[in-house]
Amino acid sequence: MTDNDPLADTVLRLLAARQGRPAERPRLLPQSLPPDLPFDLPVPPETRLVGSLASANGGTVILDTSMEPRAIMLWYRDALAHSGWKSYSMEDRIGEGVDKSEQVSVRRTFWHPRKRYSAALHARRSDAGRADVELTVDTSGRSAENVQRAERWRRIHRGHVGNGRLGVIRAIVSELRVWWENPLSGIRAPIRSQYREEGGGSSSSGYYHRHAELRTSLDITGLARHYHRQWARRGWRLLDEGVAGPVAWSFWEKEIGGKRREARWLAHHLPDTPEQYSLSMSVAPGGARSGASIVSN
Repeated sequence: MTDNDPLADTVLRLLAARQGRPAERPRLLPQSLPPDLPFDLPVPPETRLVGSLASANGGTVILDTSMEPRAIMLWYRDALAHSGWKSYSMEDRIGEGVDKSEQVSVRRTFWHPRKRYSAALHARRSDAGRADVELTVDTSGRSAENVQRAERWRRIHRGHVGNGRLGVIRAIVSELRVWWENPLSGIRAPIRSQYREEGGGSSSSGYYHRHAELRTSLDITGLARHYHRQWARRGWRLLDEGVAGPVAWSFWEKEIGGKRREARWLAHHLPDTPEQYSLSMSVAPGGARSGASIVSN
């Protein structure tokens, strides 16, 4: 795919926008891993490397395998553990008596506590009897912070936080403060919609981002109106907005703690799925707006 290929340019711009950093152009690499990963990412046996989408802070790797989804997850859990990685999943809350061997879809997040890398795995059985595997790697440290926060919450619920009840209270207050300081916390999905967060995070520099899949009966214009009201009710001032085909976007600004912040919201109506959308939203320190030309005439 070359720079003068209109289709390639469109795909890469949409992918960059979905990742929350439109100014950073990703690279599509057939049958290759992202070349700049700071660690060796293993590939299981009986598995074909389809390709990857490389970005500045990692990328997404696509695999095809004959292994069952849960088997591929356990393989990565054991392989990465030898290099100091840990794992976390909401499935850990399922009782031990539940048979998980025949799961058709498995999610697991791995992270390296010292180096602050993360890798989110999603393995799902395909119609051909094989499994499609998506591994999203983040080397920026933002996703690892969220995973460690979720792990702390899990320990709280299981009663493993030190210092007894006082330790639990302190941990809860700390997490509530993080939630309160995140300007994206109050942005809600439409009523009677199905919302699934795919990723997100924050950094000490004041950058927040969130990616999700949404199923709703609203069309792209109605969805844009809903989120317009969400941002406006929380004191954000509109800078620009628009709808073009399957894509809607808006840009906002607000002063938070005496500092100017800029927000960006993007929705993409997924093809061949009438009620399915991909959402991306982010808040960053004020400055030159990146991504204002995501959609051009």
